[in-house]
Amino acid sequence: MDLRENSEVELPESQKFSHITSAPLNKEFPSVQGLVPYFCARNPFVKPGDEEDDVIKPSNVASAMLIFVWFLLSPFWNVSGWSVGNSLVQAVLAVCFIEGNSGMFHIVFDNENLNQFPIIGPLAKDFQIHHVQPAAITKVNIIEYLQQVHLPGVLIIPLQVFLTREWVSMRPFWFFTILYLHVMFLAHRWAHMLPGENYKTVSWAQKHGLLLSMKHHVQHHKTYDCNYSIFMGWGDLLYNPLTKHLLHHESLLYLPLYALYCHLPSIIYMFCK
Repeated sequence: MDLRENSEVELPESQKFSHITSAPLNKEFPSVQGLVPYFCARNPFVKPGDEEDDVIKPSNVASAMLIFVWFLLSPFWNVSGWSVGNSLVQAVLAVCFIEGNSGMFHIVFDNENLNQFPIIGPLAKDFQIHHVQPAAITKVNIIEYLQQVHLPGVLIIPLQVFLTREWVSMRPFWFFTILYLHVMFLAHRWAHMLPGENYKTVSWAQKHGLLLSMKHHVQHHKTYDCNYSIFMGWGDLLYNPLTKHLLHHESLLYLPLYALYCHLPSIIYMFCK
Protein backbone atom coordinates (compact mmCIF):
# COMPACT_ATOMS: atom_id res chain seq x y z
CA MET A 1 0.00 0.00 0.00
CA ASP A 2 1.35 3.42 -0.91
CA LEU A 3 0.93 5.54 2.19
CA ARG A 4 1.08 8.66 0.07
CA GLU A 5 -2.51 7.94 -0.98
CA ASN A 6 -3.58 8.82 2.56
CA SER A 7 -1.53 11.99 2.78
CA GLU A 8 -3.54 15.03 3.69
CA VAL A 9 -1.49 17.23 1.39
CA GLU A 10 -2.53 15.34 -1.75
CA LEU A 11 -6.28 15.52 -1.18
CA PRO A 12 -8.57 18.43 -2.12
CA GLU A 13 -9.83 20.36 0.90
CA SER A 14 -13.37 19.09 0.38
CA GLN A 15 -12.25 15.45 0.45
CA LYS A 16 -9.64 15.43 3.21
CA PHE A 17 -11.89 14.09 5.94
CA SER A 18 -15.05 13.08 4.08
CA HIS A 19 -14.60 9.46 5.17
CA ILE A 20 -14.72 10.26 8.90
CA THR A 21 -17.46 12.88 9.09
CA SER A 22 -19.80 10.33 10.66
CA ALA A 23 -17.49 9.80 13.65
CA PRO A 24 -18.57 11.42 16.95
CA LEU A 25 -17.03 14.86 17.30
CA ASN A 26 -15.58 14.45 20.76
CA LYS A 27 -12.23 13.91 22.44
CA GLU A 28 -12.62 10.14 22.94
CA PHE A 29 -10.71 8.59 20.09
CA PRO A 30 -11.51 4.87 19.50
CA SER A 31 -14.28 5.83 17.08
CA VAL A 32 -11.71 7.11 14.58
CA GLN A 33 -9.14 4.33 14.81
CA GLY A 34 -7.58 3.54 11.49
CA LEU A 35 -9.58 6.24 9.70
CA VAL A 36 -7.53 9.40 10.13
CA PRO A 37 -4.92 9.72 7.35
CA TYR A 38 -1.44 8.88 8.62
CA PHE A 39 -0.10 12.20 7.34
CA CYS A 40 -2.91 14.32 8.77
CA ALA A 41 -1.27 17.27 10.53
CA ARG A 42 -4.29 18.94 12.13
CA ASN A 43 -7.24 17.81 14.24
CA PRO A 44 -10.19 17.31 11.83
CA PHE A 45 -12.70 17.54 14.69
CA VAL A 46 -12.09 21.15 15.62
CA LYS A 47 -12.18 24.36 13.64
CA PRO A 48 -8.85 26.03 12.85
CA GLY A 49 -7.94 28.25 15.78
CA ASP A 50 -10.01 26.26 18.30
CA GLU A 51 -7.30 23.71 19.08
CA GLU A 52 -6.53 23.20 22.77
CA ASP A 53 -3.10 24.14 24.06
CA ASP A 54 -0.70 21.34 24.96
CA VAL A 55 -0.75 20.34 28.62
CA ILE A 56 3.01 19.82 28.65
CA LYS A 57 4.51 23.04 27.36
CA PRO A 58 8.19 23.61 26.60
CA SER A 59 10.03 24.72 29.71
CA ASN A 60 13.40 26.40 29.42
CA VAL A 61 14.01 25.72 33.12
CA ALA A 62 13.40 21.98 32.78
CA SER A 63 15.54 21.92 29.64
CA ALA A 64 18.39 23.72 31.38
CA MET A 65 18.23 21.37 34.38
CA LEU A 66 18.29 18.21 32.26
CA ILE A 67 21.11 19.47 30.04
CA PHE A 68 23.10 20.50 33.12
CA VAL A 69 22.73 17.02 34.64
CA TRP A 70 23.71 15.51 31.29
CA PHE A 71 26.88 17.62 31.21
CA LEU A 72 27.79 16.62 34.78
CA LEU A 73 27.55 12.98 33.74
CA SER A 74 29.74 13.44 30.67
CA PRO A 75 33.45 12.54 30.51
CA PHE A 76 34.13 16.23 29.85
CA TRP A 77 33.23 16.89 33.49
CA ASN A 78 34.52 13.73 35.13
CA VAL A 79 36.05 10.63 33.52
CA SER A 80 35.11 8.35 36.44
CA GLY A 81 33.31 5.28 35.11
CA TRP A 82 34.10 6.17 31.51
CA SER A 83 36.41 3.28 30.63
CA VAL A 84 35.90 2.04 27.08
CA GLY A 85 34.52 -1.34 28.14
CA ASN A 86 32.12 0.03 30.74
CA SER A 87 30.94 2.80 28.42
CA LEU A 88 30.00 0.29 25.72
CA VAL A 89 28.15 -1.94 28.17
CA GLN A 90 26.25 0.99 29.70
CA ALA A 91 25.38 2.34 26.24
CA VAL A 92 23.75 -0.99 25.34
CA LEU A 93 21.92 -1.17 28.68
CA ALA A 94 20.63 2.38 28.15
CA VAL A 95 19.31 1.42 24.69
CA CYS A 96 17.41 -1.50 26.23
CA PHE A 97 16.08 0.70 29.06
CA ILE A 98 14.76 3.43 26.73
CA GLU A 99 13.34 0.91 24.24
CA GLY A 100 11.40 -0.76 27.03
CA ASN A 101 10.41 2.60 28.46
CA SER A 102 9.06 3.85 25.13
CA GLY A 103 6.66 0.94 24.78
CA MET A 104 5.43 1.02 28.37
CA PHE A 105 5.00 4.79 28.24
CA HIS A 106 2.92 4.46 25.06
CA ILE A 107 0.68 1.76 26.54
CA VAL A 108 0.01 3.86 29.65
CA PHE A 109 -0.76 7.16 27.97
CA ASP A 110 -2.82 5.61 25.17
CA ASN A 111 -5.21 4.25 27.81
CA GLU A 112 -8.41 6.31 27.85
CA ASN A 113 -9.34 4.75 31.19
CA LEU A 114 -6.85 7.22 32.68
CA ASN A 115 -8.44 10.28 31.12
CA GLN A 116 -10.63 11.07 34.13
CA PHE A 117 -7.81 10.74 36.64
CA PRO A 118 -6.49 13.96 38.23
CA ILE A 119 -3.14 15.25 36.95
CA ILE A 120 -2.37 12.26 34.71
CA GLY A 121 -5.73 12.42 32.89
CA PRO A 122 -5.05 15.68 31.03
CA LEU A 123 -1.57 14.39 30.16
CA ALA A 124 -3.09 11.22 28.69
CA LYS A 125 -5.62 13.19 26.62
CA ASP A 126 -2.85 15.46 25.42
CA PHE A 127 -0.89 12.40 24.28
CA GLN A 128 -3.91 10.75 22.62
CA ILE A 129 -4.66 13.76 20.44
CA HIS A 130 -1.77 12.44 18.32
CA HIS A 131 -4.18 9.81 16.98
CA VAL A 132 -6.32 12.42 15.23
CA GLN A 133 -3.44 14.56 13.98
CA PRO A 134 -0.59 12.04 13.55
CA ALA A 135 1.71 14.18 11.43
CA ALA A 136 1.42 17.28 13.62
CA ILE A 137 4.61 16.23 15.41
CA THR A 138 6.52 16.73 12.14
CA LYS A 139 5.39 20.35 11.89
CA VAL A 140 6.51 21.51 15.34
CA ASN A 141 9.79 23.36 15.73
CA ILE A 142 12.31 20.63 16.53
CA ILE A 143 13.69 22.38 19.63
CA GLU A 144 10.21 22.91 21.07
CA TYR A 145 9.36 19.33 20.16
CA LEU A 146 12.33 17.93 22.09
CA GLN A 147 11.60 20.18 25.04
CA GLN A 148 8.34 18.28 25.57
CA VAL A 149 10.34 15.33 26.88
CA HIS A 150 12.50 17.42 29.21
CA LEU A 151 9.96 17.87 32.01
CA PRO A 152 9.23 14.12 32.34
CA GLY A 153 12.97 13.53 32.10
CA VAL A 154 13.70 16.01 34.91
CA LEU A 155 11.05 14.41 37.13
CA ILE A 156 12.54 10.92 36.76
CA ILE A 157 16.27 11.02 35.97
CA PRO A 158 18.12 13.55 38.23
CA LEU A 159 16.82 12.00 41.46
CA GLN A 160 18.04 8.57 40.35
CA VAL A 161 21.38 10.03 39.30
CA PHE A 162 21.71 11.39 42.84
CA LEU A 163 20.63 8.11 44.47
CA THR A 164 23.15 6.10 42.43
CA ARG A 165 25.98 8.66 42.62
CA GLU A 166 28.30 6.28 44.51
CA TRP A 167 28.07 3.73 41.71
CA VAL A 168 30.31 5.62 39.27
CA SER A 169 30.04 2.90 36.65
CA MET A 170 26.44 4.05 36.12
CA ARG A 171 27.46 7.53 35.03
CA PRO A 172 27.69 6.51 31.35
CA PHE A 173 24.34 4.70 31.70
CA TRP A 174 22.55 7.89 32.77
CA PHE A 175 24.43 9.94 30.16
CA PHE A 176 23.29 7.63 27.35
CA THR A 177 19.79 7.36 28.84
CA ILE A 178 19.31 11.12 28.50
CA LEU A 179 20.79 11.01 24.99
CA TYR A 180 18.55 8.13 23.87
CA LEU A 181 15.51 9.80 25.42
CA HIS A 182 15.94 12.51 22.80
CA VAL A 183 16.64 10.00 20.02
CA MET A 184 13.46 8.09 20.99
CA PHE A 185 11.38 11.24 20.65
CA LEU A 186 12.98 12.02 17.29
CA ALA A 187 12.48 8.43 16.09
CA HIS A 188 8.72 8.82 16.60
CA ARG A 189 8.76 12.06 14.63
CA TRP A 190 10.83 10.52 11.82
CA ALA A 191 8.42 7.57 11.58
CA HIS A 192 5.71 10.05 10.54
CA MET A 193 7.78 11.57 7.74
CA LEU A 194 7.85 10.40 4.15
CA PRO A 195 11.07 8.50 3.38
CA GLY A 196 12.05 11.11 0.82
CA GLU A 197 11.82 13.83 3.49
CA ASN A 198 14.02 12.04 6.04
CA TYR A 199 17.78 12.17 6.38
CA LYS A 200 19.48 9.33 4.51
CA THR A 201 21.08 8.07 7.72
CA VAL A 202 17.64 7.95 9.39
CA SER A 203 16.12 6.03 6.46
CA TRP A 204 19.04 3.58 6.60
CA ALA A 205 18.60 3.08 10.36
CA GLN A 206 14.84 2.56 9.92
CA LYS A 207 15.44 0.01 7.18
CA HIS A 208 17.87 -1.97 9.35
CA GLY A 209 15.81 -1.94 12.56
CA LEU A 210 17.90 0.60 14.43
CA LEU A 211 15.10 3.18 14.51
CA LEU A 212 11.32 2.94 14.37
CA SER A 213 10.12 2.68 10.77
CA MET A 214 6.92 3.99 9.25
CA LYS A 215 6.03 0.47 8.09
CA HIS A 216 6.13 -0.75 11.69
CA HIS A 217 4.50 2.25 13.35
CA VAL A 218 1.61 2.67 10.90
CA GLN A 219 0.15 -0.60 12.21
CA HIS A 220 -0.40 1.08 15.57
CA HIS A 221 -2.42 3.86 13.96
CA LYS A 222 -4.72 1.29 12.36
CA THR A 223 -5.90 -0.39 15.56
CA TYR A 224 -4.14 1.32 18.53
CA ASP A 225 -3.62 -2.08 20.20
CA CYS A 226 -0.18 -3.15 18.93
CA ASN A 227 3.31 -1.87 18.06
CA TYR A 228 3.71 0.47 21.02
CA SER A 229 7.45 1.05 20.81
CA ILE A 230 8.40 4.50 19.54
CA PHE A 231 12.20 4.09 19.62
CA MET A 232 13.41 1.07 17.66
CA GLY A 233 10.41 -1.21 17.48
CA TRP A 234 11.88 -4.49 18.63
CA GLY A 235 10.44 -4.04 22.12
CA ASP A 236 7.12 -4.98 20.55
CA LEU A 237 8.35 -8.57 20.43
CA LEU A 238 7.53 -8.43 24.15
CA TYR A 239 4.72 -5.87 24.31
CA ASN A 240 2.53 -7.28 21.52
CA PRO A 241 2.08 -10.75 23.08
CA LEU A 242 1.95 -9.19 26.56
CA THR A 243 -0.98 -6.91 25.71
CA LYS A 244 -2.73 -9.54 23.61
CA HIS A 245 -2.46 -12.60 25.86
CA LEU A 246 -1.43 -11.64 29.40
CA LEU A 247 -2.46 -8.11 30.37
CA HIS A 248 -4.87 -6.13 28.19
CA HIS A 249 -3.55 -2.79 27.00
CA GLU A 250 -6.41 -0.97 28.78
CA SER A 251 -5.51 -2.40 32.19
CA LEU A 252 -4.75 0.21 34.83
CA LEU A 253 -2.01 -2.05 36.17
CA TYR A 254 0.33 -0.65 33.54
CA LEU A 255 0.47 2.65 35.43
CA PRO A 256 2.19 1.28 38.58
CA LEU A 257 4.22 -1.09 36.40
CA TYR A 258 5.49 1.87 34.40
CA ALA A 259 6.35 3.81 37.56
CA LEU A 260 8.26 0.78 38.79
CA TYR A 261 10.04 0.38 35.46
CA CYS A 262 11.15 4.02 35.39
CA HIS A 263 12.91 3.54 38.71
CA LEU A 264 14.29 0.08 37.93
CA PRO A 265 17.95 1.26 37.69
CA SER A 266 17.78 2.73 41.21
CA ILE A 267 16.02 -0.37 42.53
CA ILE A 268 18.74 -2.60 41.08
CA TYR A 269 21.38 -0.35 42.62
CA MET A 270 19.75 -0.58 46.05
CA PHE A 271 19.83 -4.38 45.89
CA CYS A 272 23.37 -4.57 44.58
CA LYS A 273 25.18 -2.07 46.78
